[in-house]
Amino acid sequence: MFLSAQVSQLKRDKIRDAGARIRVVGEDPLAAEIAARAAAAETGRTYVSPYNDPYVVAGQGTIGVELARQAPELDAIFIAVAAAG
Repeated sequence: MFLSAQVSQLKRDKIRDAGARIRVVGEDPLAAEIAARAAAAETGRTYVSPYNDPYVVAGQGTIGVELARQAPELDAIFIAVAAAG
């Protein structure tokens, strides 16, 4: 996984604890994305954007529908969007 230097150490640790190998590349997310795309191309792998891929966006868009169908008694859903640290 390619991350920029902007990603907090806490978030890096949690990602690493989940089993990912991490490479910190560049000072901003664009540099990390460019490095990830290049590595994918060099190794014949597929790069999947965590935010700019139509299938990822579609999956994120359906989570509300899935929750409404599976747990209609929910009044609120709280979602963490970033790790502090």
